[in-house]
Amino acid sequence: MTAHLDDGRRYVEGVWDILDQVVEHEAEALDRAGGIMCLFGTGHSHLLAAEGHSCACGLALVAPIVKHRRAY
Repeated sequence: MTAHLDDGRRYVEGVWDILDQVVEHEAEALDRAGGIMCLFGTGHSHLLAAEGHSCACGLALVAPIVKHRRAY
């Protein structure tokens, strides 16, 4: 059981490291955008944009750019 916890801990630490790098490298661009991160994708990759918004419970600083289709 400990090995799984260690794997999970390493994964989460890796994700935080990547997010820290994004913030460090994109801080100026985020400031220019008013702190709003706009996400988009095409095809199935649009799910990443929706995920960033939905899983953050509609966090105001994440704005998904999605095209809604009407079913006829």
